[in-house]
Amino acid sequence: MLGCIAVIPLWLLLLFAINFPLASLGVTRREPTENDGMLPWLILLVPLLSGLLALWWSLNALIRRRTDLPPASTGLSARQRHSSRR
Repeated sequence: MLGCIAVIPLWLLLLFAINFPLASLGVTRREPTENDGMLPWLILLVPLLSGLLALWWSLNALIRRRTDLPPASTGLSARQRHSSRR
């Protein structure tokens, strides 16, 4: 579900990367109509990405509490982990 929600912030992050850091390295060209600078991008991206990360983290914590998995589960049972160390 969050993969669908993350499309817009990741797309904006890609546009930011193409217009500023990658363009200054010479990998891409800046958008010719982009003349506002980095501040509007940062004002938009920082709250949007922090909100997405907070939502993602809280939903993952909620789902982890509802499942029966131990906190650091690797998918192996204790017997399998012990026998693989030999």
